[in-house]
Amino acid sequence: MKKLFASVAVFRAPEESAFVARLPCGTHEKTSFSRSVAAKLRSGGHCDLKKDDAMKKLLCFIMPVVMLFCLCGCYTEKAEYTDYNDVQKINDLPEIRFREALVIFPQSAEKDDVTDFYFSWELGIIGCADVEYYMSVKYSEEDYEKEIKRLSGIKGDDTGKGLVYDEDSFPLPAYVGVLGSYSTNAYALTDSENYIIHYVYLCVKQKEDLKYAGSYLPEGYSESGDIKGQSYNVFFNEQ
Repeated sequence: MKKLFASVAVFRAPEESAFVARLPCGTHEKTSFSRSVAAKLRSGGHCDLKKDDAMKKLLCFIMPVVMLFCLCGCYTEKAEYTDYNDVQKINDLPEIRFREALVIFPQSAEKDDVTDFYFSWELGIIGCADVEYYMSVKYSEEDYEKEIKRLSGIKGDDTGKGLVYDEDSFPLPAYVGVLGSYSTNAYALTDSENYIIHYVYLCVKQKEDLKYAGSYLPEGYSESGDIKGQSYNVFFNEQ
């Protein structure tokens, strides 16, 4: 029996060498491929060159696509700030949709008056940034009235339209610059009893992903920032 197996092994070896030698130019350079061919010969199997070539071509196509998706998922820019001192960094960030709407936020405020401050920004390899920007400021009575006057006087440079005063669609009376326009919302909610104003800017944010602004959303907020039945923007002509 041992002699029989030895004779088979001797017989197989030249066949393997001859087969690999006959492979197309460049194919035998792939040692892993040659070994797979040899393995099939040793096992008495059949090697289909056309099938193997098709598999190699398929892998050559798939691998770059997989790598591209990995890069898209890994190559992102992010920023998160929780200190009012970082407000200038926020104003300098690129790719914020309808940047002019940030004028709704106070142009200056005493740090001690800012009771809550949160900003998160994430930009993928394509598309606009996902943004949650929330600031709450406690004013004196006099400063509160000044800020209300400032909000009432804001107008879009391109449209000449002022902020919309809305007492029905929000938890508190609001001055609204953007509502549901391209999944973007920008507004200020006013608490006249406590002299507090909540400033909110959201872009492409799911409700469940919000960390601070979730309690200050307009009615009908859905998906990534669309508002059911409403859409307007005082800073941009949508026609």
